[in-house]
Amino acid sequence: VLNGQIGFKGPGGIIWEEIGIHARGHIIHQGLLFDKKFRNTREILNLARLFLLPEVEDDEEQYKKLILACDCSTRSGLKPLLVWNTSLDHQTENTVYMVQRLLGSLKSAHYLSGIRPDDIAILYPHAETDDINLIGSMIANLAKYFPVQWVSEDRTTYERINLPGVKVHDCHSIQGIHYRVMIILFTERFERFFHDSEYFSDRYLFYNALTSPLDYLIIQYTDRTDIIRKILASEYVDEFTGK
Repeated sequence: VLNGQIGFKGPGGIIWEEIGIHARGHIIHQGLLFDKKFRNTREILNLARLFLLPEVEDDEEQYKKLILACDCSTRSGLKPLLVWNTSLDHQTENTVYMVQRLLGSLKSAHYLSGIRPDDIAILYPHAETDDINLIGSMIANLAKYFPVQWVSEDRTTYERINLPGVKVHDCHSIQGIHYRVMIILFTERFERFFHDSEYFSDRYLFYNALTSPLDYLIIQYTDRTDIIRKILASEYVDEFTGK
């Protein structure tokens, strides 16, 4: 997966940048091809690249290489699913339903075969006080059916990543981690990263969130913010009405 925040070493401890190769993402040695195991589908990358914005201080050539790398993915899959719900509460309720569906007999046998709880993550941008209560209730409902691990903003929870079950992440704890399926909650909360100068440097977190799933991405929202309008204006998602 392409992730401008993460650098990787090649064989024998070689750091690519030290020898003039500006590569980002999970890579293998031969020809700097992207390892299929860590490569997003073309459908996911098409959507994510809408939010891959060059920073003023970034090298223009390096940015062009990232864009080119987006075009290297030849693995096709399902379009991301954009789901509208009438409230944040309904977003969490619908998430429980969708996880059950993914793990049940109604999943796509071709693209999502063999999905296990460990393959699914639920992500939220950041949690306000009311959001924490909603997330806690959602986790309690999910835990009736399979293990759930909440990997929150608190770094002491990061070790839970290695425990079995569905993972619940905030946008910081997900960095550098990939799952087959990702469900994004409260997508409208990402808006502050694009419009509030206090959080402007965190804009990349939305791109990171979009590229965390390898096979399938589900985006839930209630308010039609600028981010949602941009997604709706693209041809890169299927739309669905939740609760």
